[in-house]
Amino acid sequence: MRKIQNLKDQLVAKKASKLFSGFLSNMENAAASTSETDVHQLRVSVKKWRALLKLAAFSKVGKKADKFYPRYKKVYQASGELREIQLHIGLIKESPFSKKLIPLLSLLDKQKISCKLRFAYLCQHPQFSDKKAATQKFTALISQINPKSVAQYMADCIKQAEKEMIQCSSDEQKLHDLRKLLKQWHYNTQFLDKCGYSFPYTDELVAMLTSFGELLGNWQDKDVAIQYLYILSTEKFPLDTATFNSFVEGLTLEKADLLIQINQRILVLSEFLTKIRQ
Repeated sequence: MRKIQNLKDQLVAKKASKLFSGFLSNMENAAASTSETDVHQLRVSVKKWRALLKLAAFSKVGKKADKFYPRYKKVYQASGELREIQLHIGLIKESPFSKKLIPLLSLLDKQKISCKLRFAYLCQHPQFSDKKAATQKFTALISQINPKSVAQYMADCIKQAEKEMIQCSSDEQKLHDLRKLLKQWHYNTQFLDKCGYSFPYTDELVAMLTSFGELLGNWQDKDVAIQYLYILSTEKFPLDTATFNSFVEGLTLEKADLLIQINQRILVLSEFLTKIRQ
């Protein structure tokens, strides 16, 4: 048994190091190109290693794990601002009203340029120059993961998911918290499975979290876009009102349809969690 655990420990360290090294490379690429693809890959890599820190927080390095992320927070936030603008532009271009929304696209293009400059500047901060030390520090934290902390983490995910699914019925904004939790749980379950920590329900759980995560992600994109457009509607903006309202109404209907699907999926996930908790 000890030899098997040693192999798991080695895999955890190896894959954690590779994940964080990949993030640092993604940050360089995204800063250089600021392309939609590179920015998206950067954000995914951050979410994956942040998820591991949440898992490591259940081990003896809990407080240290909590303190690791803040130095990268500004970069992640700046990438989020840029990513949102890129998504807004994509939604408008796919809209049947795109030709009448050119003024809005022009505004977003200007904002995108400003966000790109700020994002690239933050990525080039001297504090990110020692990549080897940063990777070693991260790997040391994640290497503290053990069977006990994994069991505690998985139990906590079930507990938190059940709690947040109940809260979603009366507070739509709680869906954002649920989305983040399920995404984190999804990434960690996949990581653990590759390191030898498998569970009887792993495949079914990953499949369920993957499809549900995509649904929640689509809902979030619509929700964020609607909030952004609402802010614009309170400002003086040279745009045809009827076209603008039709565009917002279309997004609102799409969001409502997604919410119906999400509520149905919540019932399915709730039944599944009850089964694996027993």
